[in-house]
Order: sequence, then C-alpha cells, then structure tokens
Amino acid sequence: MSYLVFVVGMAVVVVSDPRAALLGDPLPLQAILLFPLVGALSSVATLVLAGLTWQRGVWRRRRGAQYVVVGIAGVAFALVLSYWNLLWYQL
Repeated sequence: MSYLVFVVGMAVVVVSDPRAALLGDPLPLQAILLFPLVGALSSVATLVLAGLTWQRGVWRRRRGAQYVVVGIAGVAFALVLSYWNLLWYQL
C-alpha cells in the first residue's frame, strides 16, 4: 500500500509543479519519499514472516508461495527505487 501511495504522490507532486519537483527540493517530495522506505521494510518483514509461518506448516504450499511472491516483488521494487535513489530522502 505504501508503494501505491508513493507512486500516486510522486505523480501529484510532479504534475502540480514539475520545475520545483525536478530542480528544487519541495517539502511534499520529502514527505512522499518516506513511503518507499516503509514499503521496503514491510516487504522484508513479509518475506521473513512468510518463511517462518510456512516453515511451521501453518499454510499450504499455494498460500505460502503467494506471500513469498508478493514479498519478492516488493523487495524487487525497493531495489529499483534504490537504484534511482528514491528509496529514502537524503540531505
């Protein structure tokens, strides 16, 4: 959910004032850049908890695989954001 808020928020910030968003450092952009970090931490937590739960035999294979795939997708998106230096706000 935080990745979705980031994408929509980034679009709103860029559309509202493209010049300030790309050349400046507006406060809304700083606030929006907190959401990818929350999403990355949530994705890693999803992978860890899915692995532990799956190992204990609480879930069937299909249910566990679904959570692992979602966690891997979240981590992959975090790696893309990290590559483009959008994972967190750097002063």
